[in-house]
Amino acid sequence: MNIIKNENVETFSYIFKYLKTNYNFVPISINVDYSKAEIISIKKIFPNTKIILCYYHIIIHVIKHIPELRCKDKLKKKKAMDLLANIKILLYLNKNKVKYFFDMIIKHYEKEFSSFIKYFYYNF
Repeated sequence: MNIIKNENVETFSYIFKYLKTNYNFVPISINVDYSKAEIISIKKIFPNTKIILCYYHIIIHVIKHIPELRCKDKLKKKKAMDLLANIKILLYLNKNKVKYFFDMIIKHYEKEFSSFIKYFYYNF
């Protein structure tokens, strides 16, 4: 169920500005589902607030973009499962270590999963 019909940067910015102005709302951290508009708005209105992405929503987006997970070829499916496991690990790392480990993932998987690697890089 969506409470907000227009989930765009302007709508989220309006809501966050309202909360900040009228209720002195300045959170230390905010957990978001994985809405780019919401993330952009938070960064704009609350530049010092830590943004925590919902694990479930990230994994759902990732799984949609690795079609080999639904493949009948057992070897391809196994490699896709390994890739998914490595991507999941990134979510638990300190942000200073993510780039290093993502570079390792790219080197290992880019030939077989190049479209997914590009998707993940640009979206996460």
